[in-house]
Amino acid sequence: MRFFQTFSQVALLASAVYASIVPVPEPKLDISASFTDDNPFGQVVNGQRTKLIVKILNQGTANLTLEDIAGSFHDADTGKTLRNITASKFNMPIIEGMNLTFPYFVTSELRPKDTKLHVWANIKDANENRFRMTAFDSVVAVVEPAKSIFDFQIQKGRTGAVPAAVAAEVPLPATPGGAARYEEEWIPSHHLQGAGKARKSKGDALSSGDESTGARKRKVSGKR
Repeated sequence: MRFFQTFSQVALLASAVYASIVPVPEPKLDISASFTDDNPFGQVVNGQRTKLIVKILNQGTANLTLEDIAGSFHDADTGKTLRNITASKFNMPIIEGMNLTFPYFVTSELRPKDTKLHVWANIKDANENRFRMTAFDSVVAVVEPAKSIFDFQIQKGRTGAVPAAVAAEVPLPATPGGAARYEEEWIPSHHLQGAGKARKSKGDALSSGDESTGARKRKVSGKR
């Protein structure tokens, strides 16, 4: 009797050891991540939230749970971890055959260069087994935000205002008699009317003078 009891204990221990050695197979999930349509080149802008779309399709028969989505930045050459990205918690059930989409935002404060981005999903099955499944693992471009026109105006204000260009004067051809010529379309109409009256009065005065001179000449001729 004692033999069978000892044997069953040994068998139970062996079963536990075997279970701890043999890994639990990963759930059958089709998981991927991509940048949004307004970011076709997959750039991560420093100081701004960059959105990724994580898609998960449960192709297996087991019901699973998405605990969270997390990520990290790594050196593109050495693989060294540069920064961990804050995880987004979901605790969302993923039932057999379900196809779900989740947003995930990454933020960077790194030196602008090509950097490896790694994004994964933490999955849990019904037996509390947990799996880290990769959704994105590729090199992206970390860039600085583009400067706006307001930055240019601020910079111009600091360096001093740019002097306005002086309009060049276009010389006009001289008129006979040396009188200056001008373009009337640049002069207000009431000034032109006043100038016209003055010229007319002056013309009338000259005509009267001419008549007086002619009269004197006729008088002198009569005396002769």
